[in-house]
Amino acid sequence: MVLLKSLADLNHTVQYLWLRLWGFFLVGCLICTLVGKNIARNISGPLLTVARVAQKATQEGNFDLQAPVTRNDEVGILATSLNSLIRRVAEYTQELEQARTTLEKRVEERTHQLLQKNQELNLAYDQLSYAIQELQQTQAQLIQTEKMS
Repeated sequence: MVLLKSLADLNHTVQYLWLRLWGFFLVGCLICTLVGKNIARNISGPLLTVARVAQKATQEGNFDLQAPVTRNDEVGILATSLNSLIRRVAEYTQELEQARTTLEKRVEERTHQLLQKNQELNLAYDQLSYAIQELQQTQAQLIQTEKMS
């Protein structure tokens, strides 16, 4: 009986320890979940901000956008690199637009020059055609005069 009573106390103590162990396990899981969510939010939040700026800049073609640099870690380096890339794309886009404008002006000037040359050639062609007709008429008159004499 003494042995059974000690076993009952021992079983009660074992159950109490298991309950405590499960309680610690649940509290530990809850703490890990909360800490994990906090870490994930701290990591993904700035990354999402940088990703949104990149997406907006590419979709809208708005190269005045800049990602906020709030940290000095890898996310800050990423944001700084993205900002530098956006500035370079803006510069290249502006240079490309200037080159396009310059090219359009040059094409317009060359087209105008070609039209002028074409008009000059047409005028020269008309003059030469008239001269040939006059020569043919004069030749015909000379032949007629030779025949008459």
